[in-house]
Amino acid sequence: MMIVCATIVLALHLWILPLQRENAKFFKTSLCVLCFPSCKFSVGDLRIMSRRWIHNLNRCADEYLDGIEDFIEFARRHNSGATRIRCPCRRCNNTLWETMENVGFHLVMNGMIETYSIWNLHGE
Repeated sequence: MMIVCATIVLALHLWILPLQRENAKFFKTSLCVLCFPSCKFSVGDLRIMSRRWIHNLNRCADEYLDGIEDFIEFARRHNSGATRIRCPCRRCNNTLWETMENVGFHLVMNGMIETYSIWNLHGE
């Protein structure tokens, strides 16, 4: 019974909570509306990142620029020691390897591939 309850709570936190917090970038622990005020939900190093910024047409917007920083940080964490990663900009299309700094420039100049929502080539 305990495992079933934990699974249900986990599912609620993973699927409902991010929908309610569309603007949140990362959260490792949070006070959620489901269990408030006792909830300090945390599952290891689980982080949920909003990817709404990818569809923002204004590449100078704070949301877009913050999203790029978050993506680069995500790639850095999941590819430790790597000097180059695949560039997910529209021009490179995850086929060319660039430094993380150049990937950031490419994402501002060319935009991110809009269909690249699961970052499997960057450690997800």
